[in-house]
Formats: sequence, structure tokens, C-alpha cells
Amino acid sequence: MELSIIIPIYNVEAYLSQCLDSVYQLDRQIQYEVILVDDGSTDSSSRILETYSTRYAERTTVIHQQNQGLSAARNSGMRVAKGDYLLFVDSDDVIEADKVELLLRGAQKDGVEIALGEYYYLIEGETSTSKSIQRRLAHPRLQEKMSGLEMADHLLEPITNNVRVEAWANLYQHSFLKEHQLYFLDGLLHEDVLFTFTALMKATLVKYYPLIFYLYRSRANSIMATSLDRINGLNKLYIIETLLDYAERHHIQSRSLESCLSTQYFGLVRHYKLSNEKIEQRLANCRKWSLSARLRYCFISYFKRNAIEVVGKVGRR
Repeated sequence: MELSIIIPIYNVEAYLSQCLDSVYQLDRQIQYEVILVDDGSTDSSSRILETYSTRYAERTTVIHQQNQGLSAARNSGMRVAKGDYLLFVDSDDVIEADKVELLLRGAQKDGVEIALGEYYYLIEGETSTSKSIQRRLAHPRLQEKMSGLEMADHLLEPITNNVRVEAWANLYQHSFLKEHQLYFLDGLLHEDVLFTFTALMKATLVKYYPLIFYLYRSRANSIMATSLDRINGLNKLYIIETLLDYAERHHIQSRSLESCLSTQYFGLVRHYKLSNEKIEQRLANCRKWSLSARLRYCFISYFKRNAIEVVGKVGRR
């Protein structure tokens, strides 16, 4: 089996057919399977996926489970996957099958552990890109094979200090994930940040392919688009602490990791009104921040005036 496509499904009846239509357009010459994980849907999503699983029975595995969240649904799919490479697709998004085939062939030829592709934004039926995406597509160095941390440094945005951390829009070598026991942390919001950065820190062979194959649907009521709340903030604080712990244990110094985490922490203090003195001190001891990350950090004291201090180890909330 060459490719396993894992699709967690929860109450997406309005978008699911479009997603599945795009997935099953993959060339039949590719040995692929589609793993549909129904995470306790209460709308007609279950009925829709059963229709497709019957129509494409030879390529489809269906898992029904009580609602446990996106991470648990992805993990359920990973446990039964048989493909050499894994692709995660959110059930309200769309893929371009011919580009997926090119990405898979490139990953197989180069033997990479992570193959990074690219994506459009899909907003009310219209596609668009961002300046960040356009810069990546035109960046010749990204198309060389390198370690995950080297790739992250090249992906670091000079102004925002963000690194592309979405788990979708990439292919992951299945044996690489198994070897390092990489799974998504159950019950964690913003789980892609922790999963993707951990994978990049462990990967020795990564390549970026300038192929826009994924259409990410931006929805007003999605988790990422809803208003800020403290649970979101605590989850982000936990991710920062966990990645710092891993980097320190393994003596990792990375401009992308340190700059990204410092910027994430600044956002927590400013927008979520949360702070943690120990994490702040650990970030202050980092030596590879970008200039814009250092400039942001100068304003921490100003925004901390109304922030709530989270004492001790953050832990999961």
C-alpha cells in the first residue's frame, strides 16, 4: 500500500461530499486507502460516509467512535493505516488529486520522511494564496533535501516569526512516525503545532515540493476562527512548555523554534492575558531569536500588567 488518507469526520454534512469526491479522484494506479473516522457525528455525516464507503468498498475503512476530538480521531486512523505514506485531510477541506500523485511520487523517489506540499485558502468557494505561500513557492533553497530543523529555519517568516505547522498539506513516511512513536496528543487544541514541530525536530530528511494540492476551507465557526478563550491559551502555553522541554533535553538550538515560541508566548500575554514566569525566563535565555522576535519581547512587561500568572508546570487543561 503506497498511501493512506486519514479523514476525521465530525458534523460536516455541508462539506463532506465535496471532500470525499476530491479524495476518490486519485488515480487507480496508485495503491491507496481512505480511512474515514466518524468521531460521533450527530448530523447526516455518518450516512454520507457510509454511502461512499459502499461505493468505494475496496479502498475504504470506516471507524465509528464516540466523540473524542480531532487528535484521537487521527490517531485511530493511524493505528490501522497500511500505507507507506500518510496524508491527513480535514473533512471540510478539498484536495487536488493529480497534485497529490505528483507529491507522492516525489516523496517516494527522494525517500523523504516528510514531504511538504502547499495549499490554497478556500473562502466562500473562492481560492486565494498569501504572501507567505508565494514566498515559499519562489524559494529555491526549500526544494533541496535537508533535516527538519533546517527546513523549519528556511520556512520561518521574517515578520510574523511563524512556521507552517499544519499537519495536513504534508505527507509523512509511516515508518518514520512509527519509529519515533509520533501521535497527536488527545484532547489538545492546536495539536498540529506540537505534532509538526516534534516531527521536524526528529526528521533527518525533509523536502518541500512547490505543489499546491490542498484547499483549506476557512470557516467562521471553526475552532481556529472562534473568539479567544482561556482554554485555548492554556493549551498554547502547554505546547510552548512541552517543546521547550524537548529542545532542552536533546540540546536543540533552533532559530525557527525559539523565534516561533517566543512570538507565540508574546501573543498569549497580549491576547489571552496569560503569563508564566518560568517559561518567560527560559525563552529569555534563548540565543537564536530573530530580530523581530526580540523587538516583540521588549513589550512583554507592558502587556503583562493585566495578565494572569499561571504558576508552576502548565500541565494539560
